Amino acid sequence: MTDDTATNLLADLLAHLERDGEVSPAWVALHFPDGSLTRAWEATTDVLSLVLAAVRALGTTATVLAVCAVARAELARMSPSIVGARLAGALAAAESFVRGTGPRDAVDEAFGCLHPQELWWSRDPSPSDEAERVQAFGLGVGTLVWFILDVDAGAVTPAEAATSLDQNDPDSEYLATAQELLPSLRDALPCPTLEQLREAYRRG
Repeated sequence: MTDDTATNLLADLLAHLERDGEVSPAWVALHFPDGSLTRAWEATTDVLSLVLAAVRALGTTATVLAVCAVARAELARMSPSIVGARLAGALAAAESFVRGTGPRDAVDEAFGCLHPQELWWSRDPSPSDEAERVQAFGLGVGTLVWFILDVDAGAVTPAEAATSLDQNDPDSEYLATAQELLPSLRDALPCPTLEQLREAYRRG
């Protein structure tokens, strides 16, 4: 298996499962002879594939909580600002929603308040460079949260969501920021097993 193959293998596996609900024994024997997804998990450079695998195998709640925990740890290393406080509120709204104690609308509104126009209207007095950095980071986190929730709700297929994020400006900018969370998310989320993913698709 070449490095390039390993990089794309998690996305390929998910594409097979999304399309067919199963992967052939021959394909598994070729790419996962030991039954482990560890190499594909560690090699992937696509944060959307990583979180999609986690959602399918571990569930939406666990995955969103992990994204929020990673984001909160990173936010704690940034200088305090109004936009940072807004991001903290958005993380709390997302956590509340997936725990069943808050509405989805609150998540959309809270992350929406991080958009540049919203910050301009609020006359955020935070130092501009730092505020812009936190704002971009927050919208990257929001991109992941929206991807997870929209796919989980069946509003879009994973491929539709990923294509939309990748091709539509300014969302592609925020997806690039979301990619920066990949190493931390890989550490925060346990690597699923092939059987976990298969069972998730069998259940539908």
